[in-house]
Amino acid sequence: MARSAGWADFKLAGPVDASIRDWFMTNIGDLANVEWVGELPPGEVAAFLADMDCLLAPYAPSTASSESEDTSQWMSPLKVFEYLASGRPMLVSDLAAIRDVVPDDAAILLPPLDAERWTDALSDLAQDSLARARYASAALDLVARYTWQERARRLMSAL
Repeated sequence: MARSAGWADFKLAGPVDASIRDWFMTNIGDLANVEWVGELPPGEVAAFLADMDCLLAPYAPSTASSESEDTSQWMSPLKVFEYLASGRPMLVSDLAAIRDVVPDDAAILLPPLDAERWTDALSDLAQDSLARARYASAALDLVARYTWQERARRLMSAL
């Protein structure tokens, strides 16, 4: 995606072990529009996200637990909740576990392995400030349903 969207700057955050560093250097380390900032202290994540124009959550179509069980149907997409709270538009893999919490009015949901569709969606979003604002607003409205206070309120009302 970064190769075909040379007009966009990509910043990757997260821990870097030897295998990830090797993969990065072999596959995308030569791209001037990609920067790996490394692992961020928890207190810096919100500011990092707020500095982005758009957030990407390209989850794989299946993920395996340590017991080789596919967890993509019931995983907890924590990154997506952080993204929702940032009030930034986002592109997210269209997976059942994500669709359960994120409707397509709060994020652009895309096939996990279709880099061309992701690039096209990013380009469309970059050119449409109204869509960016609409997705960002919907994300903030949605995340309000997932605060601890709101979850406790719903639980208590169910009891």
